[in-house]
Amino acid sequence: MKKEISTICLILLCAMSLQAQKIENLKIAVTGIVVDSVSGKSIEYPTVALFTDSLKLLKTVAGGVDGKFVIEAPTSGKYILSASVMGYTNSKSEICLEVAQKRVDIGKIAIKEGLQIAEVTVVGIKPLIKNEPDKLTYNLEADPQAASSAIVDILRKVPMLSVDGEDVVRLNGETNFKVLVNGKSSGMLVKNFKDAIKAMPASSVKTIEVITNPPTKYDAEGIGGIINIITHKKTTNGYNGSINAGVNTRGGFNAGSYISAQSGKFAISTNVYTGSSVLHESTYFSESENYMSSD
Repeated sequence: MKKEISTICLILLCAMSLQAQKIENLKIAVTGIVVDSVSGKSIEYPTVALFTDSLKLLKTVAGGVDGKFVIEAPTSGKYILSASVMGYTNSKSEICLEVAQKRVDIGKIAIKEGLQIAEVTVVGIKPLIKNEPDKLTYNLEADPQAASSAIVDILRKVPMLSVDGEDVVRLNGETNFKVLVNGKSSGMLVKNFKDAIKAMPASSVKTIEVITNPPTKYDAEGIGGIINIITHKKTTNGYNGSINAGVNTRGGFNAGSYISAQSGKFAISTNVYTGSSVLHESTYFSESENYMSSD
């Protein structure tokens, strides 16, 4: 009986892997660079959005410090591509992608400085990136994928942050950074950051701040930067939670859940994560601290 169950599970995993590979093969990568229409210079961290031809938002990505971007279309067809930066007018480009294409370079997208409301035809796009002298802020509310992703998936898209195949996070290539939640030190994330970000849903987070020049009070700790996770504030009693799961083409899988509850000023949240890959298998459980109280 156990042998039969194992065989069925193996068949199901293979089927899911084949389906995932099929979906991946249909995707088309669209690349380009966003530039200033007058100077021709690239614009740092532009927000690039992909819409259907009926203006349904599919995906948004942040370009790099050099203005270059890569955004994936789910399959061939007609799409609308829009680039935006704070202080500039949104662009609108119609593109047609064919089945045989795997990667399409559309070249330069020129946008005009200064908002011209009469020319704005694509609305509802919030900038993903806000770049300030002392920090960079990634706005999850502007990312449609945040509703169904874990924090680890979002961190992969934040400029200056990288996540390798083992889910190790680096800030500018270094691991000597400090993790804060709503500006406060987090014991749970310090000890179990790698596992916690797999279970914590991105929908519970408002923004992620990357601070490359920490305040002087952190000088003695010798850290190279700070990742500050700003969560949605909870002002009412109640509870909420989410469940996420995924598989990959290497035969691995992951699943996690997040539950939080609040009564008055008392709040508690719990993350549960389990997963396996061709390299390792791990199970993780933890109870987090209270970050929902504004006091």
